[in-house]
Amino acid sequence: MNGDKGMAERQGEADCAWTVEISIDDFLKRAFSSSEKGELLFGWSGVTSPGKTVDSLWNWVTICDYVMEGFVHYELRVGSEGRNSLLELKLHGTNRDEYVPRQIHFYLEQSGLKGLIQKLD
Repeated sequence: MNGDKGMAERQGEADCAWTVEISIDDFLKRAFSSSEKGELLFGWSGVTSPGKTVDSLWNWVTICDYVMEGFVHYELRVGSEGRNSLLELKLHGTNRDEYVPRQIHFYLEQSGLKGLIQKLD
């Protein structure tokens, strides 16, 4: 994927998306980290299966997170266009899906990105 599709084309595959007004490298450093087990971490409790890295995020990556007092799975993918970054979300049809976009937006704000993020409709 490596950002070869434009934001509009890529967003059509997502349930929700955000633009972030920083470079993709800076965005990935702020929003994601790695565990000692080799898992990719997102937010307070989001985790991938072992072996995933930030390079994996150019394609859909499943995240297991704890939202509204229960576990939920969703997928994330990143992209870039110019100097901006794109984070896309694909939901899995669970009873907690409605809370996931707000939780992700809050995670992004807590990552020091408040004022740099914009949710796309």
